[in-house]
Amino acid sequence: MGWGFRVFFLAVALVSLGLAGPALARQWKPTPLQQAQDYLQIEHSISDTEGIIVIWLAPQFFGEEAMDDATRQAFAQYTMISIIHFAVNEVGQFEAIEPSGVTVELPDAAPLQPLPASEIPPLVSSMLHFLEASLSGGLGTMGQNIKTFVYDGSNIDSCGPGKLWVAYLEERYEYETPVPGC
Repeated sequence: MGWGFRVFFLAVALVSLGLAGPALARQWKPTPLQQAQDYLQIEHSISDTEGIIVIWLAPQFFGEEAMDDATRQAFAQYTMISIIHFAVNEVGQFEAIEPSGVTVELPDAAPLQPLPASEIPPLVSSMLHFLEASLSGGLGTMGQNIKTFVYDGSNIDSCGPGKLWVAYLEERYEYETPVPGC
């Protein structure tokens, strides 16, 4: 199976989950929610056979209508980053790679380390479990090791001016704020 077919298969899978924006085509008259989702996802082809998808689960990724007061408060206190790391073997099968060592960096601050599971409140854990189960189920093998890292987000405002970097492997994936949808 050629690499082009694998890319096509991945693109179809991502579009069906709403995870691919302009990779296939530019959206015509995107809604604020679509603009935010497109911006908050970074797709990185590390090589011809390996890729990473970084998703900042900022409130704008879900839209205001999906939020209640408890959810808004959780997003104000915590920053959540999901990583999908996968490879495609020589016969075209996806292999999930479990991400680790992911930090969040802010200007003029020490890198933020993920919170241990014991420090993540039940509401946030429930949200992440649902999200990871949905993405994992929809992406099949490629999404089996999706992992969401939770950080103290008290100094991060997705609608305020600033920058945030997600450091994973040898890369620093950059987000500028305010993100679309603010």
